Amino acid sequence: WVQEQIKKNNYAAVQQYGYSREEFLKMTIKDIRPSEDMEKLQATVARGIKSIRPSGIWRHIKKDGTMIFAEVTSHDTIYNGEKVRLVMSVDVTDRLKAEELLKESEMFNRSILTSISSHIAVMDDQGNLIAVNKAWNDFSIANGETCLHRTGVGSNYIEVCRRAIAGGDTLAAQALEGITKVLKKESAFFELEYP
Repeated sequence: WVQEQIKKNNYAAVQQYGYSREEFLKMTIKDIRPSEDMEKLQATVARGIKSIRPSGIWRHIKKDGTMIFAEVTSHDTIYNGEKVRLVMSVDVTDRLKAEELLKESEMFNRSILTSISSHIAVMDDQGNLIAVNKAWNDFSIANGETCLHRTGVGSNYIEVCRRAIAGGDTLAAQALEGITKVLKKESAFFELEYP
């Protein structure tokens, strides 16, 4: 079974990296790493591996010179009476690119949200605030430090409205009713000018 797995994984590596099986068998892990990563690689190898352990994400070079990012996990074991190191390398290049695009998109959306002068808060389906813009925070700060803690990210705006209602705020009752209808999908939108 182990030999079959080794053959399969070597075949997968040949397909992924573009080297022939014969070329791969003559190579060391240094041969697929950029020269500037050698110091980090040597330090990682020198530490040794006592059990299954992820060694992080590494840059690998394919035969055609393309750089990919591989998440590497290693494990020392015994095979046919010899001490060997089993290495699993998963190409995470596309995942990292997608994560980077998502970060850039979030930064872009956040910069737009922050630049709008209207007070904006985004809540989840339970009424928890998951994002607020600068105008919202500035308003909270202008109305006292404790107000920011009650109406900032992580607070529940449904509870904020309920506390305001308990304090006699009739507009808070209208806000709570409208927001609840939207959250329950009983209404497409709700609008209220709340001084």
